[in-house]
Amino acid sequence: MTLDVRRMWLLAGLVALGVFLVYAAIQRGEIASYDGQITAGVGRNVWEHGSFTRLDDVPGGGTFSRYDLGTTLISVPLWGIQLAVGPTNSDWVTLGNPLLLALCAGVLVLIGLELRWSPTVAVATALAFAFLTTAPWHSTEAFAEPGVALGTLIVVLGLLRWRAEHLAGPWLVGGGIAVAVLFRMDSLLLVGAALALVPMFVGRRRLRDEWVRWVPALAVPLTVAVAQLAWYNHYRTGSFLHGPHTADPGFTTPILEGLHLIVVSPGKGLIWFAPIVLLAVPGAVILWRTDRPVAAGVLGLVALRLVFYAAWWAPDGRAAWGPRFLLPACALLVISVGALWDALPQMRVGPKATTLAATVVLAVAGIAVTTLSVWVPYSQVWAELHDPEGVPPDRYSTVVEDRIDDWRYTISGSHIVRNAELLDEADPFPLRHWQGGPSVDGVELLVGGIALVAGAVFLARRLSWERPNGDRHTAETRDRRVA
Repeated sequence: MTLDVRRMWLLAGLVALGVFLVYAAIQRGEIASYDGQITAGVGRNVWEHGSFTRLDDVPGGGTFSRYDLGTTLISVPLWGIQLAVGPTNSDWVTLGNPLLLALCAGVLVLIGLELRWSPTVAVATALAFAFLTTAPWHSTEAFAEPGVALGTLIVVLGLLRWRAEHLAGPWLVGGGIAVAVLFRMDSLLLVGAALALVPMFVGRRRLRDEWVRWVPALAVPLTVAVAQLAWYNHYRTGSFLHGPHTADPGFTTPILEGLHLIVVSPGKGLIWFAPIVLLAVPGAVILWRTDRPVAAGVLGLVALRLVFYAAWWAPDGRAAWGPRFLLPACALLVISVGALWDALPQMRVGPKATTLAATVVLAVAGIAVTTLSVWVPYSQVWAELHDPEGVPPDRYSTVVEDRIDDWRYTISGSHIVRNAELLDEADPFPLRHWQGGPSVDGVELLVGGIALVAGAVFLARRLSWERPNGDRHTAETRDRRVA
């Protein structure tokens, strides 16, 4: 279905704002992770002193941040507000990732509409990412993956707009890669691989004839991204090519072992922490039949990210909730899920009923897992794993590693089960606006977010009713898409 620009942006804006308010309602009001404290600490120093060095009160030692600039830059204006209205807490500083993830949801709506999905399906796909994956947990932290996810989705939207001959298409592709690189240097490889997909979307003849338009559109953002990365590396290490993170152990995990850990392992596998992505398997088949370039892009970028991080020394992100590095993969996989949902009206009764039943079961499971992820501090289990009672010092390391293996590879010891066991023992209770009972701020944020999301669903349903019959699934449309 083709919507006018005003309606597209209204729908995306309602979803994004509603998701943001819900995320704001479940914030912890503090950053628990070492990575997040480092990047936010540098952000405060930038705001107060114009320096990209670390603050003395950030733990871990050293003068510079080991991480890239994206999360730091997002925190700078938030620190300005924070220090002006409430310097004794971190309520405003923690809103960086909620903002990025809400924008991801808005971009997913635009992607769905660009793919001519029903507006209802486009909104449902965005909400599936926002509430049924690890996104809610990421909204409570300050890791870089939400920024990478946003950049990746902008690249996908750019490829679709470029195919439709929108002037903004190539600028979105280049800009999306630049955004992702700003948050994580490795995105230069992972998202940059999308450039290989451009001929599938645009065609070699158009690329040759229109090079004056698209070369600057790609070159300018990519040059800026590489330049900022080189400058920051030189600022920290004296070398344009090496950042502080190069001291990490690197790629030391056997790929098959890493894939098992981050995809199917009960303690860390993606299918346990974002069960809705299981629908991406049949969805990929449908997407391949209806829009092969998009299917190739989604599957290719997901596969590259899986293999890349499966070989990393800590494929799962260690203390994080689930496979931390796969949040951008979740954002891509829900596109396949959306393709499955959009095909529901054309399915026979049996497959349709099966798909709907699977959707309900996986959505309920996703909501339960999401609730556990924000109801108990994820760091509480990690701390308990490192505090075995009555263990002799000479056996401490062995016992802790065994407990971590149990936490990563078994159902009974998994983070999900452990958080379920700690529902009445969350220490401290992490939802700042709900500690000791609901606060006015918490209720207002949550009710406002739900109201906006409900408004987006209502508008999407109304727009779907207005859709001309057969618009999405005419033979001409299918042939054009596959071609």
